[in-house]
Amino acid sequence: MPAVEDKSPLPTHQILVTTLKKRLEEMAGEQLQAVIIYSSRAWRHPDPDSDLDVAAIVRDCTPQMEGALLEAAYQVMWDHDFTPLIPLKVFDAGIFAAYREKGFSFYRRVAEEGIAL
Repeated sequence: MPAVEDKSPLPTHQILVTTLKKRLEEMAGEQLQAVIIYSSRAWRHPDPDSDLDVAAIVRDCTPQMEGALLEAAYQVMWDHDFTPLIPLKVFDAGIFAAYREKGFSFYRRVAEEGIAL
């Protein structure tokens, strides 16, 4: 039987990823539809100092919700000595879906090639 490849997006940052997802869920509750890691870490070619690019897809997102989620991500970075940096992008679910359907490459790649947590 062939060896099974580790599909974990960040074996060295698993605690940080778990903490981030939990904090985002606490802030957004049922409105949080997805947390997706994308870019070099998801696509398995990161540099040692690569950021952890994360998208939060939120139903009926408000500016207040976006601010709360950004603050939650900042607190996770603070707790982990800012290693790696987490540039969180917060998207309203309806807008994200519409742009993906229109074929915008960024939205398509995040949805199709990102790693959902």
